[in-house]
Amino acid sequence: MKKYLLFIFCILLANNGFAQKKPLDHDVYDQWESVRQMRISDNGNYASYFVSPQEGDDVFFLHHLKKKDKTSIDRVSSYFITPNEKFFIGKIKPKFAQAKAHKENKGKKEDAPKDTLIIASLPIHKIDTLGAIKSYKIGEKGNQFYAYQPEKIKEPKDTTDVKDTKTEKEKQVKPLFKEPLVIRELGSAWCDTINYAEKYFFSKNGNQLVVVTSPNKKDTIQTEKQVILYDLINKNKQVLASGYYKYLTPRFNEEGNMLAFLAAKDSVLPTNKNYELLLHRAGSKDCETLIAKDYSENLPENWAFTDNSTLSFSQDGQKIFTSIAPLTLPSDTITYKEEKSALDIWHYQDPNIQPSQLVNRNKEAKRTYTAVLHLNNPHTLLPISTNPFESINRVNRGDADFAIITDRSKHNLESQWGGNSSKDIYKFDYKTRNKKLLLEEYDGYISTSPNGNYLLMYNNEDRNWYTYNLSTDKITNLTSSLNVNFWDEKEDMPMDPYPYGDAGWTKDDKEVLIYDAYDIWKFDASGNKAPLCLTQQKGRANQLKYRHISLDEEQRFFEPKEQLLLSVFNTVNKDMALAQLNIDKAAEPKMLTKQEAISYNKLLKAKDRNDFIFIKSNFVLCPDLYYTNNLFKTSTQLSHINPQKDDYNWGTAELVHWTAFDGQKLDGIVYKPEDFDPNKKYPVMIYFYETHSNNLNAHHMPQPSWSIINISFYVSRGYVVFSPDIHYTAGLPGESAYNCIVSGAEALAKNKWIDKENMAIQGQSWGGYQVAYLVTRTNMFKAAGSGAPVANMTSAFGGIRWGSGTSRQVQYEKGQSRIGGTLWDCPELYILNSPVFRADKIETPLLIMHNDNDGAVPWYQGIEMFMAMRRLQKPVWMLQYNKEEHNLVKRVNRKDLSIRLQQFFDHYLKGDPKPEWMESGVPATRKGKTWGTNLMKH
Repeated sequence: MKKYLLFIFCILLANNGFAQKKPLDHDVYDQWESVRQMRISDNGNYASYFVSPQEGDDVFFLHHLKKKDKTSIDRVSSYFITPNEKFFIGKIKPKFAQAKAHKENKGKKEDAPKDTLIIASLPIHKIDTLGAIKSYKIGEKGNQFYAYQPEKIKEPKDTTDVKDTKTEKEKQVKPLFKEPLVIRELGSAWCDTINYAEKYFFSKNGNQLVVVTSPNKKDTIQTEKQVILYDLINKNKQVLASGYYKYLTPRFNEEGNMLAFLAAKDSVLPTNKNYELLLHRAGSKDCETLIAKDYSENLPENWAFTDNSTLSFSQDGQKIFTSIAPLTLPSDTITYKEEKSALDIWHYQDPNIQPSQLVNRNKEAKRTYTAVLHLNNPHTLLPISTNPFESINRVNRGDADFAIITDRSKHNLESQWGGNSSKDIYKFDYKTRNKKLLLEEYDGYISTSPNGNYLLMYNNEDRNWYTYNLSTDKITNLTSSLNVNFWDEKEDMPMDPYPYGDAGWTKDDKEVLIYDAYDIWKFDASGNKAPLCLTQQKGRANQLKYRHISLDEEQRFFEPKEQLLLSVFNTVNKDMALAQLNIDKAAEPKMLTKQEAISYNKLLKAKDRNDFIFIKSNFVLCPDLYYTNNLFKTSTQLSHINPQKDDYNWGTAELVHWTAFDGQKLDGIVYKPEDFDPNKKYPVMIYFYETHSNNLNAHHMPQPSWSIINISFYVSRGYVVFSPDIHYTAGLPGESAYNCIVSGAEALAKNKWIDKENMAIQGQSWGGYQVAYLVTRTNMFKAAGSGAPVANMTSAFGGIRWGSGTSRQVQYEKGQSRIGGTLWDCPELYILNSPVFRADKIETPLLIMHNDNDGAVPWYQGIEMFMAMRRLQKPVWMLQYNKEEHNLVKRVNRKDLSIRLQQFFDHYLKGDPKPEWMESGVPATRKGKTWGTNLMKH
């Protein structure tokens, strides 16, 4: 009997061990997949998407939704399904391993693996491969024709000793071109080619093709560059221009019956070409020269078309928008390089400081300024602006007779420290050339209605929404009569709060939909009708946030009786649902799904049917793609990514609440291991930034760290992870973090399953600053990780964000750093909030990551913190990834950081041995030879 019981016990023990799930480790990242680039066809017959591992080959999936079958193709990099749903065309990239090996072996560019073109009829039963290609194109709405450029085929070297018997004449007839542009018809054997293609473009309907050719200089027959128009329906090729030195930006109008381009025959200066603007109309044998090369009327002196000029038509095809710029002088090629000074001159009244100018130097050198030509007056080019601080809004897709100009030049300088958004708003009339001032020193948000009848404005000064009638100049306050705020009441930066935004306009610019914190309101643009809360303030009453989900990128306004699809977010428990609302009447939204702990993302609708695809996920549920054709009553799962997740110890996400030291009620998220045992004690990782509780149902994919801990990884390995919300008081960002984070940690520690002696904190950037501050205020944490921290606000205030070249001052006076004043106005606040001034109080081991190419937080900030702690002989390490950014970019570095973070925290919170890099460092003489990640023996 004893033997029998022992046998049963062994079986149960074995089964329990077999069922136990594995913890995540650093070897799993590459295989973890995500769904991307989802599409649903216009008629709802096909859904397509990629499943992409973090490193490796993508798989493309095409589902026939009605027949419920699917096709998969490896390594598709781009694809197109014709609008009539008859054909598929795509490009397959080389195998990841092949491309990686070629790069690592520093192979020649011409020997690199090539992309391949594939064609198939739908549904896919057979795939045709058309060989290695450089590129392929098809009209945006094209159903019939496509074109591609084959890759050059490398001729094998003749290694035989056979004597060349070809005559000189035979050698001379060898073709000078090998890879012509190939044009084909889908579903047909028809094919044609054009030699020497330099660039090519289809009309939107795909029936017209324009090709710019550039012959080989050795060709004695075809010697001139040409613009060729190919009417593919009638199979008719037409040379539109020949003999010019260069052709730029050929562009079709919306209908495809007009083509405009720039052409240059000679140069004004070595750096400038003398361009003409040419137009071809369908049915014409020739091009019309709209603007000749010597044209200068209306233009500033020495302004003209340049190599960077652009071209586009208005939607109705009645105007051509182009761009001009000042002619540039050639560089000095006479003075020797060693005789030239190398310096940057900083001037206190420069519109932008020198670092910003240097970052944007190439962009500014290519800057052009918008001009317009009306085809009713085809030889008059009209500059709209020549001011680099003006932005142009081509109203109603360019169809309106005017543009709206926003001029920020008056306040550009002060905006670099004060965040001032004041600007002057003008209406520029194309016909009269009158530039009319509409609003002076306007501070706030502004946009135009779809048809250009109104400006929609949010005013920062009184925090109301307005309309501006562009015909009558009447300004109407839309929101002042309502006892509801339309601005973010929870904004805690020392700046004007942003509005909640607008959802869009109804047809004919009659009404506009605007959000408050919860609900959707409809306002009569003229102000003649009272405002209407479409959601009947049910959102505010139930603390539900209703927001419109845009399903069509091309939709410009809401149609009468349109049913809006809404997201419904419960601001209390963070559940989500989908609902529907008729735009014409106020009603409680009709719920399409139940409120549950789910996130819905990337919803797409078939253009011609009520069929949808969407991503659904939460912390446990992988973000897979789903399909519904009955308004979400039921859905079908299309993708099934990451089945291996079930083999690993995952976790759960729970919303928690506590009271901060100052009495605020706060929210946060606690993540527990899947095998959580309330009778065990767990070490705690605390990660924070600002607020995270609204992301309760977000899925955290295991992946190497950009700069922060991976929540799923740590939970899987037996940690409880806590992510507290932080709310700030201006002037006291550090103490605000202490008030929220430490109070949350203390509240969490009251649970018997928390090992309060083994708690750690980690953050990056603004979170990294808060970590650095907290370790000067409390010793309750066993270890801390601080990525790219600001250690000294007094020096950081005058620093530069080197990535953009802009001043850091504005973020202290108005932005995230939340001081709310200048260094000389409140120096005590800068010192109070700077960790470096309290470094002598630190007892917590600190791991800093700060990289030498950080473009957001100057690298010297991390150095200041490290040097202070080193001087005080506090335990501190700094990881400096060479030539890396604010957040790591290179995957090899991301994997390395992930390993070191785990080693650091496992040592202090779990008692694991120190790795070599923590014990004794890695001397510079051993750099690149050893990484120091071997664990030391106890």
